[in-house]
Amino acid sequence: MTAARHAPESHPSGIFHDAVDDFVSTTKHWWLLLVTGVAWVVIAILILRFDYTTVAAISVLFGVFCFAAVANEMTHF
Repeated sequence: MTAARHAPESHPSGIFHDAVDDFVSTTKHWWLLLVTGVAWVVIAILILRFDYTTVAAISVLFGVFCFAAVANEMTHF
């Protein structure tokens, strides 16, 4: 006769339970940041093949995007 073995509980208990839950929910889609970074590198390589006017226009658009991202982050405080 074999004894049934149960796997130990993988859920943390105690004071770190909330911190582990937050960490897991934050890092759930880690690959999305990687894909976004690779896409930015590919776009940058393609853009740098064009003339300086295109690079300047993209730089201005990226600057506007950064300011919009900062404004969005400031609304969370």
